[in-house]
Amino acid sequence: MIFLKILIWIPILLAINCSPKKPMKVCSDEYKSINCTNIPFDSLIIASNKFEDKCIELEGYLVLRFHEVGLFKSKGRTISDGAVWLMWENTIERQILKNYPKGVPGKISVTGVFNTTTSRFGHFGELSKISCVEIK
Repeated sequence: MIFLKILIWIPILLAINCSPKKPMKVCSDEYKSINCTNIPFDSLIIASNKFEDKCIELEGYLVLRFHEVGLFKSKGRTISDGAVWLMWENTIERQILKNYPKGVPGKISVTGVFNTTTSRFGHFGELSKISCVEIK
């Protein structure tokens, strides 16, 4: 009898936890007037100096952890080497955490100004002045 109850509840619990969230886009008012270049993550890693102080749009996987808010090229990365540090306002971060308490399920697109960094261990650069975040 217990086995039967477990078989009934497992699909229900999986459906609740795996239900897809709607895509989300949070942009500032000035985003419409900014001209940014969409670049692949590999291009940024190979030639990061080429994009110094330029507005770029970058797609990757978001990691939100204590003292680590980064954009990674691949989903399985846990070490911050090769990640782009995100310097955004707390309001954007709070809105993402509110809508995705267990983490962002897929790719995210972030638009901001790229700068190379040497002061942050493991990150080769950071996006600041973030004007738009889109969860796909």
